[in-house]
Parts: sequence; structure tokens; C-alpha cells
Amino acid sequence: MRALITGITGFLGSHLAEALTSAGAEISGITRGGRPVRGHARIYTGALADAAFVRDTLRAVKPTHVFHCAGATNGDKAAMYEINVAATAALFETIEASPEQPVVVVVGSSAAYGEPAHLPLREDDPLHPITDYGRSKAKQEEIALAVYRRSGLPMIRTRMFNLVGPWQPDSLVTSDFAKQIVRAERGGDRVVRVGNLASRRDYVDVRDAALALMRVAEEGVSGEVYNVCSGHPSAISEVLDVLLRYAAVAIQVEHAAARYRAADVDEQYGTFERLRAATGWSPRISLERSLADLLDSWRSRSEGDFQTE
Repeated sequence: MRALITGITGFLGSHLAEALTSAGAEISGITRGGRPVRGHARIYTGALADAAFVRDTLRAVKPTHVFHCAGATNGDKAAMYEINVAATAALFETIEASPEQPVVVVVGSSAAYGEPAHLPLREDDPLHPITDYGRSKAKQEEIALAVYRRSGLPMIRTRMFNLVGPWQPDSLVTSDFAKQIVRAERGGDRVVRVGNLASRRDYVDVRDAALALMRVAEEGVSGEVYNVCSGHPSAISEVLDVLLRYAAVAIQVEHAAARYRAADVDEQYGTFERLRAATGWSPRISLERSLADLLDSWRSRSEGDFQTE
């Protein structure tokens, strides 16, 4: 496999690069710059919306597979739509017009489902996203499906549920908790400030998710969409309890109004039966191990990583 990973320096992209390296694949990645990459990869720095840059990269790499992991999960609304929708559309159009015609694996999100009418969520359930992020990811899927139907470019979509594991960015709640705990271990306030702990989510380890992408790239059906999940919900309070159990010091929990989100789903979890039937994949890493490894990854970071909230 000659793999090209967009967003190769991101949370999932970097773990995917590491997994593909272990599998003996030839790896290249597109990034906007910045962080180092785990795994052996040739790096191309540029914008996905730059057709000339993407064409040149495709000619140089000649990928058999493109994993589209790049995306924005939070921040400015306009920037989120620019990256998740407009830049994605430009990327797909450039690939569609190229002679390489690789298999494109699109990393979507369970946020596209929104408030579920029933559980567990299945791939044929309607998409009713309630956040800008969810709406942008639903639109991304719509674009991918349109390209597949228009030109036959091999397109496989995935819907990632809540990824967790080492090196998770602290913009996500599990990593934010872990960062606060390690700050306390290093002599900071022995308090973890939290928002809503009642919501229940489906957590899947990022390393299992990377293996799912590899499997679906080789064995998935073009035009299909696959949930990548554990199939089991856990309350955010349970996640916090596990992290506190692994803490090296006693820590108190403090609720903070600023950490509550206006738009939130009470409970969401899926089934990965379609993915298992197609590829044999199932999650292997327990949530407890994911959280322990997440804590250890924060413990290995420098003091500079703890300077901002």
C-alpha cells in the first residue's frame, strides 16, 4: 500500500501513520505544518484547497489509498466549514480529476447523527446533526457520496465515535481531565474542573480506530459507510472516575458553568456490526487502558504544554 494521509500530524492521522509503518506500508502525508509525525513518512506541507499543490503531491506519491483525516473539530465556525467542507470538496475534485484514482477513505464523525431516535445507532439511520461540527461532517459525507456517484472514484466513508488514547488534544474532554490531573500531580491546584458529567458516549481507542481505517481501506465496499465504535456507552463521570483512580495525588472535582455546552446529546452509542462483517474488525483496547495511556502521555510532556487552559 502507498498511503497518503491528510492531517498526518493530527491525533488520528499520527496514530494511523504509526500503524501503517508497522504494517510495512509506504507512507506520505499532507500537513499545514507544525508537529512531528510518528512513523516513517514523507511530508508535504500545503493546503488541501490548493489544487496545484494536491496535483503535484499525487503525482509524486502515486498513492493507492488516500486517508482523509484532516479536519477542524472546534473553534471559529467559518474556519470549521472552510476546512471540513470547502477544502474537502476541493481535495476530492482534484483527486477525481487525477490519473491516480486511489481509494479514498473519509474520516467522518458520529456527530453527524445528532440526537438519536433510537440506540444503538446504525449506518442507515438519518443524520440530524445539532452542532456546527456535526453539520460540517454530514456535509463532508454528502460531498464524498456525490463524487463517488458522479465519477465512480472509490470512496469509503467512516463515522468515528469518541476517540480516546495517548496524545489526544486537550480540546476534548477526556484529555482535558487528564491534563488537569497531571498538572495537579506536578504541584498545581488539586482540583479537576468539569462540566456535564451525565452524558453517555461511545469511546473507542484511537489505535483501534487506526486499524479499522486500514482494514476498511483494503476490505470495505466503495460507496458504503461504516461506524467505528465500541458498541458500549460510558458516562463522562465514569471516565473521570477511572482517571482519578490512576492519579498519583488526591484530587477534588469542581463543577464550572463555563464548561457546560449549550448543544449536547444525552446518550449516543453505535454498532460496528457492518464493519465487523466486512473486515473482521472489533475493538481490542479497553477504555481503562486507553485512559491510563492518555494519562501517561500527559506525564511525558514538557511544562510548556501546561501553560494554557
